[in-house]
Amino acid sequence: MSQQVKRSLKVTVSEDKKTIGEIFSIAIENECKVADFYTSLTKLFINILEVSAFYAGMAEDEKLHTKTLQGIYNSLDQKQLNSLSEEHLFKSVITLRDFLNKNLINSVKNLDDAYEIAHQIESS
Repeated sequence: MSQQVKRSLKVTVSEDKKTIGEIFSIAIENECKVADFYTSLTKLFINILEVSAFYAGMAEDEKLHTKTLQGIYNSLDQKQLNSLSEEHLFKSVITLRDFLNKNLINSVKNLDDAYEIAHQIESS
């Protein structure tokens, strides 16, 4: 996660509280990790220009998602950030976070592996 994003997060993540602020914090971190994964795929498939360009575009999309989420987060006041979230939303961002915390790039051996992982990410 970039230093700029890290500095502006005002909420610490605690799986006990499950607040709106925590959901945004985890979602922003997830988007950064997804962008990093797609950037890694860009480098992994550098010799296949169309594939590399595709994943570069996906990385840029994820960076845009990060900025969008950060903008929404920054627009919320402390009362909104501290309000409780719905359980299913919290579980969703935690599930994706746990998936992204695996060393995904090491499991990519071919284009099919890259597609399957990207599909899992985008379907979550």
